[in-house]
Parts: sequence; structure tokens; C-alpha cells
Amino acid sequence: MASQLLRCAVVGSALAAAAAVPDEVSDGRALQTTPKYDVSGQTILRDGLPWTPVGINAMSCFGKTKSPSSYPPNVAIVREWVMMNRQPLNCYPSGCWARKISTGSWLHPLEALLDRNAEEGKVTIVSMHKWDETTDLWAKVPSQTGFWEEYKAKLVNEYIPFLMNYEEAWLSIWNEPFMWDGSDCTGDCDPAQQWYDEMKLIMTEVRTAGYTGVVMVPAGEMGQDESPLLSGHAETLASEFGPIVYDVHIYNRWLSQSQEDIAARFAALRTQDIAVMIGEIGPSNAGQLHDPFPAIEEATAHDIGVLAWIWKCKSNSGDKNALRSPTTDWCQTWEYNDVDNFGWGSGFSQYLETNYVA
Repeated sequence: MASQLLRCAVVGSALAAAAAVPDEVSDGRALQTTPKYDVSGQTILRDGLPWTPVGINAMSCFGKTKSPSSYPPNVAIVREWVMMNRQPLNCYPSGCWARKISTGSWLHPLEALLDRNAEEGKVTIVSMHKWDETTDLWAKVPSQTGFWEEYKAKLVNEYIPFLMNYEEAWLSIWNEPFMWDGSDCTGDCDPAQQWYDEMKLIMTEVRTAGYTGVVMVPAGEMGQDESPLLSGHAETLASEFGPIVYDVHIYNRWLSQSQEDIAARFAALRTQDIAVMIGEIGPSNAGQLHDPFPAIEEATAHDIGVLAWIWKCKSNSGDKNALRSPTTDWCQTWEYNDVDNFGWGSGFSQYLETNYVA
């Protein structure tokens, strides 16, 4: 009964907030009265029709360029890496200029990126990736972090009001929570219950604040453990706080298995009445190298969209996950990065070309 009352309170607050949103936001962008993007069971909907988006991860807010960096062709959705406590959201009175932070990095206002992507018909997943210059979100239990209260305040008071202006934006609440080996859930701790409890805490904040858009919720153990999604908790969370798309990351724990085993894992996910995307996949992780294309093939066979990690030039870092390699300084010209990574750059470009739906 308590959970039913909480759900009614959350949904009621969200509906009331949605009803209070005007037909136009302050800068004149019109908002639809019905959502452009929604979820029904296993299916992501765009304008009421089934949609399987394909795309990339990017870091376009970073850089001292005049405007955020551009994307490759055939990208429907982009998961953008955000340093939550440092990222400027709105442009400045003088313009949409990049701002220098303490590490020497330059950050473009998120407004410039979302405006451009919306004009191009691309969805932007605003991904809470780091807290600040020195603190990652990954491998942490959210409510046990030292910045938990600050995280909630920042999310509710700044990011959600900002994102409510953009129907082409989704919110990704936390990048890769929980330790990869389950070491933060021992003894009587149930990992699936821990996952549900933590995600419910965040989703309660999100929906109570009035955000009604699509939310990406991560899988367990740094995104690679889908078992919480198979426990029934994911269906419950989606019924309480939808629309939700669950975000699975595919690296060594998947790619080291046979294609038959990978197919079985996707088939198991499809037994649940939830929407799933592969929010990250790449050939290299933790010093290991694996062919990502069998997993991409199986995701496609199960009608699950895939986002590559990552749209950047490998430059001198030798990053085998980088989709591009520079042919001139500062990557002013480039080619797809296919060196010692199973043809990752050109191979994923072909995947986008084959599976992109405008």
C-alpha cells in the first residue's frame, strides 16, 4: 500500500507539473501536448510509431572550438558525456561560448548542443557521466556517495527544468553505478534489490520534479550486469516511473563469451516487458580486446539499438575504441580508425548506414 501511495503521489506531481507547462517555453520553442518520444512495453516510440534508434557516444561539449563538434552521418541518437557539477547549461548573454574549467578543459553550454541536434532531428541523451574534474560516477552506490545530496539538488533544480524545454532530449541519470564485481553488495545484500532501491530513489526525485520525458536507467555492476533487469524489478520500476529505457553496456563480460551465449542473454532480456538499448559498446576495455560485432549482430537480431563508444579521434592516445583517426593536426581531416580493433571505425559506420531510420 505504501508503494502504491508513493506512486500515486509521484505520478500526480508529475502530471500537475506537466499541466503547468505552457504551450511555448520562454525562448519560443513550442512543446507538444503529447510526447514525441515514449515507451510501450519493450518498444520505444517516436510519434507513436516503433523506433529502434542507433547512434554514438560523444563528448561534444568539450573543446575550445567555436561550436560543438559535429557527428558522422546516419546518427539518430547521441549520448553526450556531461561533467555534472561543472557543465554550463545555458548560453551567456554574449553568446554560446566555451568556458574554461580548472583542469584546462573548455566546455560548451549544453544549450548550443541541444539546439543544434534538435534542428537536425537527433535525440540527445544527456548523460550524467562525472560529478566534477576528479570524481567519476561509475562504480559507486549513488546514495552512499559524499555528493549525494548535491547530486539530487543539481538534478532537480538545474538539469530537469532545463531539459523540460527540449522534447528531443532524454535524461541518463547515472553512468555505470555499482562495482563491476559486486563487492559493494555482500553478506545479506541482494544486488537486484540494491539496484532497484537506488534507482527508485533517483527516479522518485526525477518524476516528483515534474520531468515526464524518457529516462535512461543503467544496468547493474557498471552497466554490464543485466541480471537486475531480469529480476522483475525493472518491470516494476518502469510501471512506476516510466517512460524508461534500460541502458546495458557491452564490454569484456559480454564480448568474451560465444555468440550463442550472447544471443541467449539478449533473448532473456526480451522475455521482460521493458525497453532496452546498448548504451555503450567497444572493442577495448580494461586492457582486453574483443570483437564487438557478434554482439552488435545479435542486438540487431533482437531489435535493440546500439550506441558506439566513442566518437573521437584517437590522436596520440591510441584509443582502440575511438571511431576516428586524424590525418591532419587536431583532426581537421580524419579517417575511420580500423587499426588493431576489428575494423571498429568503418565497421560501425556500416552498421549506422544499414540500420539508420530518418
